[in-house]
Amino acid sequence: MRILRLCLAIASRRRRLTAAIGAIFTATSVLQSAQLTAPPPPPAAKPAAVEPVAPAEPSEDAGIQSPIELLTGRPIVRIMVNGQGPFAFLIDPLAPRALIDQTLVEALALKGQPGVAGRVEVQIDLGIGTGVFKGVVAQVANTGRLVAELGPAGQPRGVLNAALWKDQLLTVDFGRRRLRIEPGALPIPDERQTFALEASSGDILVPIRLSGLSLVCRIDPMGSHGLLLPAPYLEQVPIQGQARVVAAIHPRGGGVPGKEARLVNKVTIATFDFEQPIVEFGDIGDVAVLGSRWLGEFALTYDIANGRVRLKRVPRTV
Repeated sequence: MRILRLCLAIASRRRRLTAAIGAIFTATSVLQSAQLTAPPPPPAAKPAAVEPVAPAEPSEDAGIQSPIELLTGRPIVRIMVNGQGPFAFLIDPLAPRALIDQTLVEALALKGQPGVAGRVEVQIDLGIGTGVFKGVVAQVANTGRLVAELGPAGQPRGVLNAALWKDQLLTVDFGRRRLRIEPGALPIPDERQTFALEASSGDILVPIRLSGLSLVCRIDPMGSHGLLLPAPYLEQVPIQGQARVVAAIHPRGGGVPGKEARLVNKVTIATFDFEQPIVEFGDIGDVAVLGSRWLGEFALTYDIANGRVRLKRVPRTV
């Protein structure tokens, strides 16, 4: 009897052990099954592609700025020379060199030294707007003949050219009457608003179309006229009424006699339209010349380092 009870106890313990082992096995199987069927973790998100950002156009208020005036149509700026002044200097962007009048050299007791082709030069500090440009080389000259129609008393005291800022942009803004000097470069010429400067002469040449005719137009801020066409075109384009005789037209380098008339049709210079404008006709060769009178609603930006110029229409504020 005792042996029987011992055997029953042993059997009961075996059943409990077997049940425990079975429970452990079942739990392990459930965990393994859960691990096998669990969805894989989501792949790491790829970083968003970075779009290249085009350089922004310089602000119209950027850089060094100074007001300009028009002297019979030619732009001038009043500047300080070696801390004295202000003195009126003509802005001729494509002039071969900067000039300073002999009388101003004497008044400021500047010391000259031999320069290009034996010409006397001086080094001066220019104060323009809020900027000071030190050690600028200017050739000593008689500037009393630059604007002949003004007479000696009205002559500028010197000339500034774009090469003084060959690694920057120089903008002569006729519409808003201001000069701006700022860092930057112009885009590749598109022959619409941005053009290449002529390598040999530095001229700005743009296409012009009128009354079904096409010719080349040179932009010259030093001419006080508007659009000056070669004299033979007076017989080729329709005009309103009769042409009027003009005593003297003043392109760069002097005055020429001519006529003026209002056209029947529009003129397109590059991509800019002028509706039925008054134009001038004179003996100027076979290339039209656009002077400062028509530049009153434009800004010219020069990039001398890359040989480019931009013609941009701007609001006239003066």
